[in-house]
Amino acid sequence: MFSRLFKRKSKASLDSIRFDASRHRYAGEGDGQRTWFTPEGDGIGLFFFPEPPDLPAQARTAAELQEFYRGRICNEQVRMVEFRLPQVADLTGIWMVLKIPSKPHGMTYIGSLTLPFAAFSFVIKMQCEEHGITGVREAALFLKAGHQGKPIVDADGKFTEEWNPDDECHDAGFPDHPVSRLRREFAHIRATLHIEENTRHEKRFALPTEAGQRCV
Repeated sequence: MFSRLFKRKSKASLDSIRFDASRHRYAGEGDGQRTWFTPEGDGIGLFFFPEPPDLPAQARTAAELQEFYRGRICNEQVRMVEFRLPQVADLTGIWMVLKIPSKPHGMTYIGSLTLPFAAFSFVIKMQCEEHGITGVREAALFLKAGHQGKPIVDADGKFTEEWNPDDECHDAGFPDHPVSRLRREFAHIRATLHIEENTRHEKRFALPTEAGQRCV
């Protein structure tokens, strides 16, 4: 009983974490969230969750953690494009990119970076929609692969694992594509992210240390 009474309560909050958003339009704060919009109209949100993360505590590998997320999030409409456990500000984070069809056409990409502690967590999310003529990246890379004689479709008429137009190696050739914008912005966020010293020393949520594998 006395241990509960005198247990130190964390002072972590939205103010405990920051990154450079000077190029973006600030859209306000509320309910544990701050929001910005980029010049391209993409939304960025910083979230603070003051409770223990809803994550499997016994995940031994990044692949196990990836399957946990895939089982909770992915379906016929939602695909996981990328999953990694990067080092961010000397912390292990959970980086994920999802791909969702937009109406009436095109794709929306959602990126999230989760920084979990034992008693709370921070999440940075970004949503990028495909604008203008859609499918340009996929069509161009499909034609390029065909001209190079690379396998694109298997005997069952499905795209092969080698065919991945969302791969990061294609971003430089399509800088305006939503997944390119998303990765570029998060690279800047990771490079400028700062966590207050008191918060950094809070007990962390144990994550696997190995690097995750990119999905196709």
